[in-house]
Amino acid sequence: MKRVFCRCFTLVELLTVIAVIAVLSAIGFGTYSTAQNKSRISATRSLVENVANAFEATRAEVGYMPASSGWEELKFDTETIKGTDYFTVSLGDDKFKAAFAKNIDGELVRKFLDGDKLTDSWGNQVYYRYPGIANRTNCAVISAGPDGGFGTGTADSPKNLNNISNFKSSGDWACDDVANF
Repeated sequence: MKRVFCRCFTLVELLTVIAVIAVLSAIGFGTYSTAQNKSRISATRSLVENVANAFEATRAEVGYMPASSGWEELKFDTETIKGTDYFTVSLGDDKFKAAFAKNIDGELVRKFLDGDKLTDSWGNQVYYRYPGIANRTNCAVISAGPDGGFGTGTADSPKNLNNISNFKSSGDWACDDVANF
């Protein structure tokens, strides 16, 4: 009688292959998450800088900046003129709004609008203040960043915009906030 050998994988070999695939998947997922978060930070930084630059360009054009009593939510009104959307900020008078609409990148703003509110890549509200914090002659535009809270996230400062006035140039507490300080 002839013996027939079945060449199959053993249980140890199968478990080894599954373990290798699991390790490679974990490494790939971690790398993907890190890359995605860096992309969101970059997009939010671009938005914050673009809005701050639009405010500064508008100030250079009209000669003033709308003052705020504290941190103001950035809200935009959309007007469609001849098929083109113009975004006007809810701060300032009509002269400032008209000049601002020419200076802001409408395509960038459109990506980050949630209704009339300007939000960052994580869906957090973007805020404006003039005069700024670190540089009192410029405006400050800030997003809470990935954690959704302002500051280091300690018990005394989560989601508290009032602590921003304690901003230190070393960035002690503003560890993951996206701002144009």
